[in-house]
Order: sequence, then structure tokens, then C-alpha cells
Amino acid sequence: MGTVEIFSNQSQYFFRFSVDEDREMTLEQGPIYIASKIFFIRPWNPNTYAKINSISSVPIWVKFMDLPLQFWTDEGLSYAASAIGVPICADKATLE
Repeated sequence: MGTVEIFSNQSQYFFRFSVDEDREMTLEQGPIYIASKIFFIRPWNPNTYAKINSISSVPIWVKFMDLPLQFWTDEGLSYAASAIGVPICADKATLE
């Protein structure tokens, strides 16, 4: 495990990792929540500042509680998920 330097401006945080594996592991984890705020994790590039307000949608993982048995089909899950947005996919455990 290496070191991490953290820099920030008024709206973004930047992380410099001393070990590439730590950087890759952080990027693979995707968005994280800290103090009820979502933080989007993505690699820096020269257009980072231009993209700051360009986020128009965010993929989320949804856990359905007490979903009636008749909805546990591909079509039923898609229908239930459509109540909150556009379904993208179901995880492997759900499909089995």
C-alpha cells in the first residue's frame, strides 16, 4: 500500500497515488458516499474542469424489499425498476 496526496478546489478533490494498483482499485470501486454526499470517482484528464457540470444521470444499484413473487421475472424486474428510472441490468444473483 502506497501513499495518497489529496488536493482540492471549490468543487473537486484530486488524488495522486504513489502506487498504480491503489489508483486502479479506487477507480474500480466507482461512486462512494461520504456524509450523505455522493462522490464520483474517475481518472483525471485535461477536460476535467469542463466536465464538472456535465453529469446528467448516474447508474445506481437498487435492492427491492418485499417485491411480490410475480415480479421476479426479467419482465417484472424491469417493470419495477422502471418506476425509478431506466433499467440497465440485473446482477447475477438476482437472475439466478
